[in-house]
Amino acid sequence: MPGVPDLTLSGGMNYNGRRPLDTLNTAFFAPSTTFDTGLRYNPELYGHRFSATLNAFNIFDRAYWTYYRSGDGLLMGAGRTITFSLKATL
Repeated sequence: MPGVPDLTLSGGMNYNGRRPLDTLNTAFFAPSTTFDTGLRYNPELYGHRFSATLNAFNIFDRAYWTYYRSGDGLLMGAGRTITFSLKATL
């Protein structure tokens, strides 16, 4: 990000098109779109790199369906999820 060294902003969009609900393709789930965003701070301190990462997935908490096990089952898609990690290189 401009003006803030070692800070990176990330973002993404995931689109799931119309999906069949049955094997005869007579009923369908509506398409859905989810959005993700994140920040990573990656400075060097005392000669070692460290990384602090904050991510938010499905930031608008969109409800959607997804497949599992090669498409032979359905699951509710994950709701809004926020993760944080801290890593250091020694």
